[in-house]
Amino acid sequence: MHTSGKHLWKKCAISHISKAETKCFEYAAHGRFQPQMDAENCLLHRSDAPRPAPAEQVFHLGQSAERFWGLHRAAIRRETADKKKGFYFLPKLDYPITAGVWPLFSAKNLQAHFHFHHREQLDALNARVLGTMWEAQPLDVILRKCAMDATQVGVHHAAVQHFNHCLFWRCLIPGGAAMLPDLNEAFTVRFGSIEKLISLFTGHCELLARHCGSGWVFLVWAKENFEILPFPAPGGTPLAMDYTPLLAIDMFEHSYMMDYGDDVAKYVRNFFRAVNWKVVHQWWRSCPR
Repeated sequence: MHTSGKHLWKKCAISHISKAETKCFEYAAHGRFQPQMDAENCLLHRSDAPRPAPAEQVFHLGQSAERFWGLHRAAIRRETADKKKGFYFLPKLDYPITAGVWPLFSAKNLQAHFHFHHREQLDALNARVLGTMWEAQPLDVILRKCAMDATQVGVHHAAVQHFNHCLFWRCLIPGGAAMLPDLNEAFTVRFGSIEKLISLFTGHCELLARHCGSGWVFLVWAKENFEILPFPAPGGTPLAMDYTPLLAIDMFEHSYMMDYGDDVAKYVRNFFRAVNWKVVHQWWRSCPR
């Protein structure tokens, strides 16, 4: 049976340990890592958090002191090394990943999307920026400066996918959140009604899926008004155009095939039923007018 890190510290009678060492040991003792960071921070900043210790580094009271200290020192070295590397990281979701996002994603689909597809793009980004001029740069700087640089296509594509996924997760909440009256009024002025907005947005998604195979569709604040922007694969981001993204949907097939097959319209319909309009409203109100 696994023993908690706190209990192990007491049993082993270890003293004079720094806070960083204590934290690192507790990560190893539990065999997992849960970054307690705001999801929005991961969009623009690199992480100084340690990477998770392998599951086999779960400690038991019966292990020898020599093995204990060896694994402990290795965890500290890994923490120090990763701080120097400046890894970007997966966001902390606003909802439990084991429950899915009703009615948009089943738990199985959400976990596969987050832990495999998003992680794959994140690892690609970390690998591409390591040891380059982009290593210590905020993500928005990479997105803007690499957008028109043909020599940085790989870095840009990986950064785009990480940013877009973080925005996508932040836009969602199980069951959705009610739209505030002033945002509803603004949509009505621009599109005629919220229903027409959803219809136009769905049309862009279906067109992207049918003719381009994959990509992203955004609702943005384009300095003076709302616009709907599709970005075919490998994708792009409105940040490169100095537009503020308010809403994003992933139209790559891995997002919807597991739960919807090729029924793109149903996928988009359920997306709007799971939108966190309070977050969208907050971003919209912060846009310069």
